[in-house]
Amino acid sequence: MKRWEISSANPVLRPVEIDDSINASDPEMVEFDGKTYIYYSVGDQLTWMNIKRLIYEGSLEEFCEMWYRQAGIEDMGTMAF
Repeated sequence: MKRWEISSANPVLRPVEIDDSINASDPEMVEFDGKTYIYYSVGDQLTWMNIKRLIYEGSLEEFCEMWYRQAGIEDMGTMAF
């Protein structure tokens, strides 16, 4: 890829609940029966972690498209042209 955009709505995951600690990472997404299930890790990156689940009431395609409704941020990466 020579050109791509990063969603200006990032981050998609972030620690917001008191039991999330400082980290929310490693998402896995699956669509089942018209809903999107997102499993991810939270923790302190040193002594503990937990797995959480979010449910989006729509398809995986709709969920992904939602993050690109706003204008994206061009990212040329580290490649030299």
